[in-house]
Amino acid sequence: MSWDAIAWASQQSAGSSTNKLLLIMLANYADESGGSFPSHRHLAEKCECSISTIERCLKDLAARELVEIQHRFENGIDGNNRQTSNIYRLPIVNMKRGVSKKQGGGGSQ
Repeated sequence: MSWDAIAWASQQSAGSSTNKLLLIMLANYADESGGSFPSHRHLAEKCECSISTIERCLKDLAARELVEIQHRFENGIDGNNRQTSNIYRLPIVNMKRGVSKKQGGGGSQ
């Protein structure tokens, strides 16, 4: 958990209360580089909403440049690629200072 990431997330304009809750939840799981990889199911349980709501909110947060979604794949036993957990990165350059990569992103300057 990163208190700096949670503080950053709480200062952002996320567009809706569900987006804000999801952003704070991602910040709760973020490591020091701003990355986390909870499943959609886990996020839906913690946010008390549906998986489709999580997917919709993630797309909206990505469009607002508040989260970067990195899709990950691994080779399966049968040689086919299968998707594994996504990595969600918060656009924070330096969490200690709360500086966002996005100019005017709402981080403390």
